[in-house]
Amino acid sequence: MTLEPPRTQIQRQVAADWKEATISDGFIFNRAMTDQTVLLHTLQCLRPDLRVKQINQPIAEFSLKHARESRGYRLDVFVSDEAGREFDIEMQVVNYHNLMERSLTYLAAMVEKQLEVGDEYNQLRPVHVIFLTKFDPLGKKRQYDCQEFFSTFDLRRPVAPPLVSFTFIDVTNDQAETPAPVRRFCNFINRGTVAADDPFILELKKRETYVKQNAEWRETFMRIDFDQKLQEWQKRREIAESHERGLRQGQEQERQRAAQQAAQREAKSVNEAIEIFVGQGEPKNAVIDKLVKIFSLSRSQAERYYQDAMKPA
Repeated sequence: MTLEPPRTQIQRQVAADWKEATISDGFIFNRAMTDQTVLLHTLQCLRPDLRVKQINQPIAEFSLKHARESRGYRLDVFVSDEAGREFDIEMQVVNYHNLMERSLTYLAAMVEKQLEVGDEYNQLRPVHVIFLTKFDPLGKKRQYDCQEFFSTFDLRRPVAPPLVSFTFIDVTNDQAETPAPVRRFCNFINRGTVAADDPFILELKKRETYVKQNAEWRETFMRIDFDQKLQEWQKRREIAESHERGLRQGQEQERQRAAQQAAQREAKSVNEAIEIFVGQGEPKNAVIDKLVKIFSLSRSQAERYYQDAMKPA
């Protein structure tokens, strides 16, 4: 029988999740970064070399799907700057592996949406993907890693290179060689450490607090979290029920196998006894009487055994 999900328990877990959630949670991070000023300062902190001066309104959970048959993608935070450059900023807490391949698919989807039929390739605008993780993203044991592709020969390009870049930042790995502003940013994301002398970190903390106090976002978070936990419970329940069915099926098969083996042993013993009694000249009724007594059979069972044994080979 399928059990009803423990909704009250899940609701308590959801409430605790919201209470404990910080900016490192993807939902909180995405809402925090929809503030233009906060995201602008984040880009200036993480990629000062790009000299981002102004950005358009960020879009949280930006969906990309180019054809019905193609795979869809959802970017955590998407934004473009005054020069037309496009940025995807991702907050990844759990290690799902293949992060470089995943970054490449996000970048490809962003590039794909830029051009329409008849557009020239030199109309492509630079695309930058930034991953913030709470694990070693590339297995290099570095806190900060940036990989770029330049196009230095295209003089018609209105935006300076790089054309493409991937930035991976492990917020948990505090390293001395990482620029101080990035370290302070990472320490806040990872541990909530507020650098009192850093206006940007104070701004981030203020934005985090604002998101946590927003009743609409709280309701959305809790609904999403509840649905996810309910699905997880149902999946675990299905796995447990499947396992239980498998055990019961295995036990039933074992019981049937044991019963079959016992029946085979009984039949062998009974047939051997019939052969002996018949060989001693015992009449049919006497043989059947002895089978009933020796093997605790019913008379009809004993008669069937006798008839089967006496059939011509």
